[in-house]
Amino acid sequence: MPWRGVLAASPTPISAATGDFVSYLLGYGPIGLFLLLLAWLFYRGWGLYSPSRLKAEKDACRADLEHQITQMTEDRNRERTRLIDERDKAYAQRDEALKAATDSLVPLLVQFTSATGALLPLLQKMVTITEAREDRGERRDRGGR
Repeated sequence: MPWRGVLAASPTPISAATGDFVSYLLGYGPIGLFLLLLAWLFYRGWGLYSPSRLKAEKDACRADLEHQITQMTEDRNRERTRLIDERDKAYAQRDEALKAATDSLVPLLVQFTSATGALLPLLQKMVTITEAREDRGERRDRGGR
C-alpha cells in the first residue's frame, strides 16, 4: 500500500534541527498539510473573509454603535428635560401650598393669640381662687360629693 509510507513519514532531520514549525508539520506529508491548514483556519476564525469585507462589517458595526450612542444621548436629554419640568411643577405646587397655608393659617394664629390673651386673665383668676381655697383648707369635692 503506497499511502502507508506517506502516513508514516517522519520529519527530516534538517527541519527538526532548524526548529521551523511549518517545515516540521509539512514533513508529515498530507497529514501535516491538513494540520497546518486546520491551524490556519483556527487562527483566522474559519471566516476566510476578504479584508474589504471585514472593513465593511467593521464600518457597519461602528455606524450602528454611533447610532445607538446618539439614540441614548437623545433619550437621556429627553429624560433630563422631563425631570426638570417635573421639578419645576413640584416647586410651583410647593409655593402654592405655602401661600395657601400662609393665607389661611396666619389669621387663625392671630385669632388663637387673641383668644388666649382674652382667656388668660380668667385662668389667672381661677388659679388665684383655687390657691386661696387650698390655703383655707377647703377642698373642692370631685364628682359632686
